[in-house]
Amino acid sequence: MGKEGSILCERSLLTQLQGYAEADPTFWSFREHTAKQNATAYFQYPAMMVPQMQGKILAALLAASPADLDLFDPFVGSGTTLVEGMKLGFRFEGHDINPLAILLCRVKIGPYDAQVIRDASDRVIKRIDEDKKESYEIDYGNREKWYSREALIQLSRFRRAVMAEKELWVRRFLWVCMAEAARLASNTRTTTYKLHIRPGNEISSRESLVLGIIRACLQRNVMLYVANVEGLSKLGCLKGSTYRKRAVVYVRDSRSAVLPASCRKKVDVVVTSPPYGDNNTTVTYGQHSFLPLLWIPESDIGCDVYANYLCTTHEIDRRSLGGSLVDSTTKIETISDLSKSFKDTIAKLPEKPLDARKRLSSFYHDLNESMSVTANRLKRGGFMLWTVGNRRVGGVQVPMNKIVPELFEHHGVKLVHELGREIYTKRMALRNRDAQTMTQETLLVLRKVK
Repeated sequence: MGKEGSILCERSLLTQLQGYAEADPTFWSFREHTAKQNATAYFQYPAMMVPQMQGKILAALLAASPADLDLFDPFVGSGTTLVEGMKLGFRFEGHDINPLAILLCRVKIGPYDAQVIRDASDRVIKRIDEDKKESYEIDYGNREKWYSREALIQLSRFRRAVMAEKELWVRRFLWVCMAEAARLASNTRTTTYKLHIRPGNEISSRESLVLGIIRACLQRNVMLYVANVEGLSKLGCLKGSTYRKRAVVYVRDSRSAVLPASCRKKVDVVVTSPPYGDNNTTVTYGQHSFLPLLWIPESDIGCDVYANYLCTTHEIDRRSLGGSLVDSTTKIETISDLSKSFKDTIAKLPEKPLDARKRLSSFYHDLNESMSVTANRLKRGGFMLWTVGNRRVGGVQVPMNKIVPELFEHHGVKLVHELGREIYTKRMALRNRDAQTMTQETLLVLRKVK
């Protein structure tokens, strides 16, 4: 294979993956694993992967390799693959277009010092209790729509208390606590990822709960953090207060071929789950993150290259895959030439109104660009494991499990195996305007051959 050749054995990998389900055909559904644990539970992020599933995938990769592996996730989200990879000692790199996702991941990378976090949490609670100011810390023009006066006061006190901490890594942990508190204390419904206002009677009845929400989020996340420190320590994953291997995450558009200097090394394996369609009609990651991000200084996240991402509630989603419908006719032709399954699907959609065709073609055009960049990061002979779902658009099922391999063929990557799984635990919208609930996902095993 040469210097870039993969060190993984295909036969061994497939034997491991298939062997899991030999005794139990429903193995990959992970029906009994419904609760997020430790670091994965810091914040209720949309459509999180099942940690146990990612752990088994990564364990299979380790069993198929005689040496350490460089793991890459171009759609890192809240970092489920990162967390499971750290437990197994992978070197890790992750990208995401959502700054909140990157904040969550940076906290999960560490440092890890339980006593420092306990002490910081105690100081923050003390500062909140002593703070008598009633000024607001955010000047977003529509803030009174999304927060009651009491919520604005208490969250502002929380923000000032966090800002008083000197260490950036400590503040980042506390910002994650604040993100969850800001979500739960807002006037938005927690039953949807989109920003929908609660009924007036619900808003008024919840004002007295704000301080309790803040305290609960702090206490719970400190408990989860401590448990995570203990778990990683027992596994021998820490050297002092830091992860033993290299782990980095960046705010990046997965379509961009421009990489930080530290991320130009080819990787051994890609494990990811991309969006299953454009954010506006599947999972609105950006809308869900908007209110929490209002409270967190951009400089503390470390996303200076991603300016104005809060100019509207929809901006992050607009910048994501399929967010722009410009030149959709050309995009239909381009992707139809590359994927027969896409072409057949588009043919089933009505020509009018054009919205469904535009959104579908724009999403797969952008996904294809991302796939090209991702394939280029992978060593020749390296593996990708993509978890995908077949959503419905305009009443027509979109076979993502067929479209993705067909597109990858044009980037020197071939499908070598696929595994189906029933969805029991992945929290997604029950129904939206364009799509019904997905009940199945497919794990695609792909290999770079060129």
